[in-house]
Amino acid sequence: MNNQLLEILACPGCHGHLELSVDRGTMDQISIGSLACRPCRKEYAIKDDIPYFCPGADQDGGVKNQKRTYSAWWDLYHGEQSIIDQANIGAFHESLKISPQDIEGRAVLDAGCGNGRFSYVMSHYNPQLLVAFDLSSGLTHAKKAIAKHNPGSNMAYVQGDITRPPFSPNAFDIVISWGVITHTPNARRTFGALSALVNKNGAIGIYVYEFHPLYKSDRHWLSLIAYVRSLFLVKPLRYLCSRLPTRLTHWFFMPIYYVERFFNFGIVGCHGFPRDPWNKDRYFRTAIDRFKTRYTSEHQFEEIVEWFAENGYAQMKLGGYPRLSLTGTKNSESSPGTLNLTITHNAGQQTKQTPQNQNAAELSLSGSAS
Repeated sequence: MNNQLLEILACPGCHGHLELSVDRGTMDQISIGSLACRPCRKEYAIKDDIPYFCPGADQDGGVKNQKRTYSAWWDLYHGEQSIIDQANIGAFHESLKISPQDIEGRAVLDAGCGNGRFSYVMSHYNPQLLVAFDLSSGLTHAKKAIAKHNPGSNMAYVQGDITRPPFSPNAFDIVISWGVITHTPNARRTFGALSALVNKNGAIGIYVYEFHPLYKSDRHWLSLIAYVRSLFLVKPLRYLCSRLPTRLTHWFFMPIYYVERFFNFGIVGCHGFPRDPWNKDRYFRTAIDRFKTRYTSEHQFEEIVEWFAENGYAQMKLGGYPRLSLTGTKNSESSPGTLNLTITHNAGQQTKQTPQNQNAAELSLSGSAS
C-alpha cells in the first residue's frame, strides 16, 4: 500500500489515527489486512490493497441504494473502453479547466471516481499521488483498467462514502468530484466535507446538474414550468425508479425514450448532445444515473458560487461543457473583501470582482459558456 496514502487516511467517524495490520501479503501489496481506529473501536478491512471504509453500505438504506445502483451501472453499462476512451481527455479539461501542469507532482483526489475514466486521464500527468475514491464496484474496474493500460502510475484506491471521506484535513492539493456530489442527500454539505480536504492554495473542481431553465427575470413563467416539471415529473419518477431493480428501470424508460424520440423533444432530461441526442445507449445510462439513484439534485450557478465563497475560494473558473462545472482555488491573491470570478468561454476570460458580503444570487454571467 502506498506509504503516502497511509499517512493521510483517517477514521471517517472521528478522524482519528488508524493502525495498520497486514494478515496476508506485503506492505507494498496487502492482500488481506485491516485499519483499526482505537477511539471508535472500529476496524476497516483491506482487500487486494483497497481499504474499505463503508462496511455498513449494505444495511444503510440510502447508501445501500447508491452502492447497488452505481455498482450495477458500471457493471452493466460501461466496459473497459469507456475508461480509456480518448474523448475523456477533452471532457475533463473542458469542464474543469485543470491542466496537466496543475496535476504534476501534486496529491490529487478523484472523489466519486466511478469506473476511473478521469483517474485514468490524470494518471498520465505524473501526480505525486492520485487517489481514486468511490463507493461502488466501479473502483475495482478502475484499478484493473489503469493497472493494465498505465502500469506504474502513482495510483491508490479507497472505497468509501464521499459524505464521510476517510482522509485527514488538508490532505490534497487538488480534489475533483465530477457529477457525484449531486447524488448525495445534501450536496452543499458534501461539498464542504470535500473542501476540508483541500490544502492552502489548493483547488477543488466539481460538476453538478444544472437546474433548467436558467432564465432572466422577465421569463418567470418559464422558470415556473421548470419547478413544476421537477415537482410533478422528475421527483415522482425518481421516487418510483429508485425502488425498482436496475433492469426494470431500464424497461420502464423504454416507451418514454421512443415517445421523446418520435417528437424530437426531451422532457425527462435523458437526451444527449445536440449532434446525437437520441443515442440509445447513452440515454439509458443517463436514465439510470438520474432516476434509479435515491438522491439527485439540480443547482443554479449563483448557488454553486455561494458554496465556493463560504468555503474560502476567492478565485473560480467556470468550465465549458457540460454546465455546471466550476473549479475554485483557495487563498488567491485577490483584493480583500472581493470575490474574483474568472469565467472562461469562447470569447476568452472575464474577471468579475464583487464584495464578498454581496449575495451571490446577484451575480450573473455576461456571455454564455461554451
